[in-house]
Amino acid sequence: MASLDFEGRKVQLENGDTIASALYRAGVRIFSRSFKYHRPRGLYCGTGDCSSCILTVNGEPGVRSCIVRAVDGQNVTRGNGWPSSDNDLLAVTGRIRASLPTNAPYKSMLKPRSVWRVLEPLVRGLTGIAHVSMDAKPKDRERRAHHPDLLVIGGGVAGLSAALGAAQSGKSVLLVDEGAIGEKLPPGPARSTAQQLEQQLRAESNAKIIEYATAVGIYEGPLVPVAADDFLHMVFPARVIVAT
Repeated sequence: MASLDFEGRKVQLENGDTIASALYRAGVRIFSRSFKYHRPRGLYCGTGDCSSCILTVNGEPGVRSCIVRAVDGQNVTRGNGWPSSDNDLLAVTGRIRASLPTNAPYKSMLKPRSVWRVLEPLVRGLTGIAHVSMDAKPKDRERRAHHPDLLVIGGGVAGLSAALGAAQSGKSVLLVDEGAIGEKLPPGPARSTAQQLEQQLRAESNAKIIEYATAVGIYEGPLVPVAADDFLHMVFPARVIVAT
């Protein structure tokens, strides 16, 4: 059975798991510690919009585990907490927060400069959410160009409806979503509608859907770079609909 390695512990995976869902089912409740006071953080939004469940995956820090698919053999660790995220002795800073004003680590110790040079490494070591490897090499990712009549960013009901309408009118359509279509919708009418629209859109020969692909921005041209696991998709659309 597929599993990932979580801090030396094997966690079994089920079909459709994200990293967060697999860990939560295995009993993990503390996913990270807050930046300053090291307060425990667990699953919160479940949609990748907060920072509570960010983990280090295969050496890459800052991964939003609630929207990243779990894959057999992944190595997953939490980024901060000493000696561990479950039992973090640095959480004592929360007890003395009255003596640590908002700007304490950033401005109040800047002078004299000679003292700050000594304190800065300590402050940096006690704060933060993970350590970034300075030896990591940049990833080589192939680029793929697309020239659709319409690019739709966002695969909810609105985005799918717009894409389907354009495809049925004869336009070439590319729809991208940072997750799986419909995964952020709770069970009910909205999800059912999204699933029906997705099936209809996939049946259109002039339409394409790319999931787990993040539109980075809309640039002059227009040019929309879309970062996915397989390619950096360079999209040159005639028109863009943002339905995020």
